[in-house]
Amino acid sequence: MWTYVLRRLVLMVPLLLGVSLVVFVLVRVLPGDGATLMVAGGQDASASSRSEETIQAIRRQLNLDQPLHVQYALWLGQVLRGDLGSSY
Repeated sequence: MWTYVLRRLVLMVPLLLGVSLVVFVLVRVLPGDGATLMVAGGQDASASSRSEETIQAIRRQLNLDQPLHVQYALWLGQVLRGDLGSSY
């Protein structure tokens, strides 16, 4: 019985990594940009160059300017430390 429990616990690690990767990629490829939504509040954010500068600063802060695999590695590192991020 202990071997069964141990085997299930060991197999849980790749399963959780796989599910987290699928969910992460799906959230990133959906249309829309979190930085634009944060600045605009649901309105047209491209009205001024100031808004564009703010959007770029937010993208840098949230690492959205990094490649997808780098974003995932940074996010996974934060999750493993118990930091699930901020709710916007």
